[in-house]
Amino acid sequence: MDLEYLEGKNLGITKNKIKVEAVFINKKPLSFTTRIEFADDTGRVYALPISGTTDNSLFTNYTFF
Repeated sequence: MDLEYLEGKNLGITKNKIKVEAVFINKKPLSFTTRIEFADDTGRVYALPISGTTDNSLFTNYTFF
């Protein structure tokens, strides 16, 4: 899984949100649930649960094309 920070990784006074895109690719069908953790400079950790599914079938992915 790759995390892509669409507008950079830094937060500050003028920017209180960041957009993150999680990208996952697998050749075989697979479902998963995991937790992504973000840490700040003070050591606090923020957990974000994430679930995903890969499927190479055109029938199940047709609505996304």
